[in-house]
Amino acid sequence: LRADIRVQLQAERPDGQAMQGLLDRARQDGEAARHPVARELAALLVSELETWAHQGNGEQPNGEQPKGEPLARATASTSAPAAVSAAAGALFPELAESYPAAADARERVELLLDHCRARIDPRPDGYNPHDLHESAINLLSVGIKVGTDAYKSDTGARLFMKKSADLQRLLQQVP
Repeated sequence: LRADIRVQLQAERPDGQAMQGLLDRARQDGEAARHPVARELAALLVSELETWAHQGNGEQPNGEQPKGEPLARATASTSAPAAVSAAAGALFPELAESYPAAADARERVELLLDHCRARIDPRPDGYNPHDLHESAINLLSVGIKVGTDAYKSDTGARLFMKKSADLQRLLQQVP
C-alpha cells in the first residue's frame, strides 16, 4: 500500500481509479488494525486520501471551481487538519509537530508515510497472541532451523537465543 501511494505522490495528478483502489486497501488495513494508535493513523490516512482524491478530481485545469460544486467542499479540503492524538504524538513525535502545519492533503499523506514507520519487528518469529501453544511450536521450529541451516545463511540465531532465554525464564517461574 505504501509503495502504491508513493507512485501516486510522484504523479502530477492522482489517478481516480487507482486512488479508489488505494482507499479500499487503506480502509481494509484500518479495519484490521488492533492498536488504538494504528486505528487512528489508518483513519487519518483514509481521510487524507479521500480529500486528496477530491482535490485532484474536483479542480479544473484552469483552476476554476466546477459548476454545481458546493463552495463548502472546496474550502473543507484546504481547512486546517486536526492534530494527532497525544498517544500518536508520543510514538511519532515528528509527525505530531509537522502534521498540523501541512498545507494540503497531499502533503499530509506524504507526512503520514514518511513519519509512521512500522513498529513491528520486520522478521516475524511466529508469535500468535491468541494461540500460545502454536507460538511455542513456531519458536522451537525457528530453533531447529537455527541449528540445521546456520552455516548456510542468517537464520535468526540471535532472535532465537533471545526468545529462548525469555521462554526459559518464564518456564522457571511457573510451577
